[in-house]
Amino acid sequence: MLPLINSIGNPQSLLKSGLGVLAIVALYFLAYALSGSEVTPEYSKYNVGPELSKFVGGFLIMAYFLLGISIIGIVITEFNKILK
Repeated sequence: MLPLINSIGNPQSLLKSGLGVLAIVALYFLAYALSGSEVTPEYSKYNVGPELSKFVGGFLIMAYFLLGISIIGIVITEFNKILK
């Protein structure tokens, strides 16, 4: 709760946090648009419909994107450390 109170005194940090949340939401909508809505007979036994399949697929694809971005960031950081 205290960081939220401190961010009111510093609106610049609140703006950066808002942009981060907005970027993650935009990434989810991109992943949702890329995900498929196919349902196999195995999933039908558990009442999984096309909407739920697309919803879960969106989160999985977003997780893959975030994993790839973090690995690329780690590699770039290590190369920068080596070159210095």
